[in-house]
Amino acid sequence: FDAITYTGNGTSQDIVTGIDSVDFTVSGNGSGYWLDRTNNVVVDESTDLVTNGTFDVDTSGWTGNNATLSVSSNKMVVTNTAAYGDSYQVITTEIGKDYVVAVDVSSIAQTAFVLVGTTLDGYELSTSGALSVDTSYVVKFTATTTSTYIQMQSGNAIGNTATFDNISVCEVSASGT
Repeated sequence: FDAITYTGNGTSQDIVTGIDSVDFTVSGNGSGYWLDRTNNVVVDESTDLVTNGTFDVDTSGWTGNNATLSVSSNKMVVTNTAAYGDSYQVITTEIGKDYVVAVDVSSIAQTAFVLVGTTLDGYELSTSGALSVDTSYVVKFTATTTSTYIQMQSGNAIGNTATFDNISVCEVSASGT
């Protein structure tokens, strides 16, 4: 369908569309928001906490852990040099606040995982579970520390690869009712 135009009165309003997600822009302030109906939250993309989540040139901002990182077609390729290799970035979070992680995963050799934790290789806050098909993965988590590890893991064997793109972590700006 075409665009939906909504003019609110400055208070919380429900917009029912019957689809899983809605992209919208709040006029006048340039902020981009999207509605994640799975987690029932509105996400403000202007507060993206990830550095270089689109890999237009390189993998700067990301660190390999038992893995080599490269770019192919503007996507990050994680290749294991040991079991459970990953690429990670530590972001600053505020204890008790909610955040949403979004990532596109593709070209999976065996399995891939998206981990959110308080330690390297940890998934205390969230895990995607084993991903074996191309997918867009979105999950909400609540920060329990001021430093949170966002990790893209490429399975459990040496030589495994997985490709990641459009990685973002945004603070949830409003909750649905």
